[in-house]
Amino acid sequence: MEQDIPEDTLTVRGNLRVLLSGLSFFDGLADQTIAAIASECEWLSLPGGATLFEAGEPSEAMYLLLSGCLGSYAPPHGADRRRFLGRVIAGDSVGEMGLVSGRPRMATVVALRDSELVRLSRESFDQVFRRHPEAMLRIAQLTVSRLEDSSRPAPRGRAPGPRTFALLPQALDVDVARFAMALVEALQPMGSVELVWSVRGADHTSHWFHKVESSNDYVIYVADYQPTSWTRLCLRQADSLLLLARAESTACPWPSLAAARDLQLATQRAEMVLLHEGPLLRGAARRWLEVQPGVPHHHVRSDADVPRVVRLLTGTAGCTSSQRLAAPLN
Repeated sequence: MEQDIPEDTLTVRGNLRVLLSGLSFFDGLADQTIAAIASECEWLSLPGGATLFEAGEPSEAMYLLLSGCLGSYAPPHGADRRRFLGRVIAGDSVGEMGLVSGRPRMATVVALRDSELVRLSRESFDQVFRRHPEAMLRIAQLTVSRLEDSSRPAPRGRAPGPRTFALLPQALDVDVARFAMALVEALQPMGSVELVWSVRGADHTSHWFHKVESSNDYVIYVADYQPTSWTRLCLRQADSLLLLARAESTACPWPSLAAARDLQLATQRAEMVLLHEGPLLRGAARRWLEVQPGVPHHHVRSDADVPRVVRLLTGTAGCTSSQRLAAPLN
C-alpha cells in the first residue's frame, strides 16, 4: 500500500539539484557537475535512532545530509560502550572516505534525529567522478581538511550548549504551558526562540523541523505526558530533555521515558525541573531523584527562577552558581 508523501517533501525532492547546489560540499563545482551527481542520487529517510551503517561494514555508498542530524561512534572495545566521535549536521557528507580508500567503515553512524539524506552508491560514485574529475578533487580536499582537523588538539573551553529542548511533563496536572512561556521569555535575550506544540508540528516532515531549527537560535518542543508519537518525535529532535514534575506530587516515573528508552541517545542529556507551588518543599529532590537518579535537578518556585535555570542549561552561568544548584536542597 503506497503512502502519501507530504507536500514539503515532494517540493524538496523535485528541486534536488537546486538544493544540492546550496550545500558547501558543492562550492566551486559547475552546475552540470552538480546536476550529474543529483541525477544519480537516491533519496533516503532515516528515523531518529536508526543506524545508517555499522563499523566494519563494506563501504558501499556515500551520503549527503539534507536535514536532521547524525552521530558518529567508534566501535566498542571489550565491555566498554561505543565512544561518541562527533555530529554530522545538515550540509555535511559522510561515508566518502571509505569509497576513496576502499576500506570498511571505520565508525558507526546513527540518526540522532529524523533525517533526510541522499545516497550515492559506489557504482554511481565511480561513474560520476570519472566523468567529472573536479568533483573528485573536491572530495580529496574535504578528506585532507577532515584529517587535519582530527589531528588538532580540541580547543579548551565550554562545549556548545543545547539548542533544542523537549519539555516532558510527568503527569497531566503539570503546568507545562506556564513553564514553556517562561522559558521562551528567559531565552529571548540570548537569541530567537520558537515554541512548537503538537497541533503545529505533528504532521510535518524532518525537512520542516530542519527549517525551524536552522532559522532560530533555540527551539522548545512541548511533549505530551504520555508516550504518544508526538512525544517520541520530540525526544528525537531534542538536544536536551527537561523532565518537569510538581514537587509536591508523589514521585513516579515519567511514562514517556519508560516507553521510549530506545530513543535515548548518548549525546542527549536530561535534567529534572521541580515546580514548587509556594515555598520550597524540602525533601522533594531526594524523593524524585530516587525515581530518576543521576540527573541534575532545578527548583522553580516562580517564573523569576527560570532565567537562572536557562543560564545553567546553556552554560552561561558561573561555576559558583552551578555548584550551588547541584547541591540537593533536601
